[in-house]
Amino acid sequence: TANAKANEHALRQLIRAYETLLDARRRADFDFFYSKTVHQPDTFNYRRWLQEQPDLASKAALIFFDLFHNAEDEAVREFLRLCSEHPSFSLRRYFSRGDFMDCGFVLAEELYFRNHYYESFLLLEQIIREERKDAYFRHFFPEVLILARKLIREKLIYTLADDLLLDCCEVALDFGLSKADNAEILKKMAELYYRMGDLSTGDGCAAAS
Repeated sequence: TANAKANEHALRQLIRAYETLLDARRRADFDFFYSKTVHQPDTFNYRRWLQEQPDLASKAALIFFDLFHNAEDEAVREFLRLCSEHPSFSLRRYFSRGDFMDCGFVLAEELYFRNHYYESFLLLEQIIREERKDAYFRHFFPEVLILARKLIREKLIYTLADDLLLDCCEVALDFGLSKADNAEILKKMAELYYRMGDLSTGDGCAAAS
């Protein structure tokens, strides 16, 4: 229900704020980013200035600015627009690793809450790969995996074409989910391969599940 989603969103925000306060490095990263986006004097409208800039770096900054200034719908719309118009667009290119991971996860949640499940999954994939290279979220990382699990097991299976879903399943096997989750993913992959006529690969997935 709408209330349940709102409550879940609020709880995640509280957990994220608490984790940020506990971790000195994450707190420093957040302070650094927030200092760039605080309300400027009335003589200068930072958001309007970002909107007027033609470069992708400014558009990326606008997404994160809106995300933390009660304009989540605008942030999501701008992100989807940029992804559509620039297939190679990546927020990671324009921010420090910490800023990207913190703010990218918030954006992935907002995409999820607005039913943009595939786009949310792709963003989470980038974040999880960054975490696997070098732990950043640490004790907060299970929250990232919980969202990834919900996407792959509860949402994407009902919204994606078989080929895209198969790609997502293969990627999700590297996320470090539980054995039970991976077993379910492999079963779904077997079903997809059988449906596509690749019986031998389907048998392999079924045997591994």
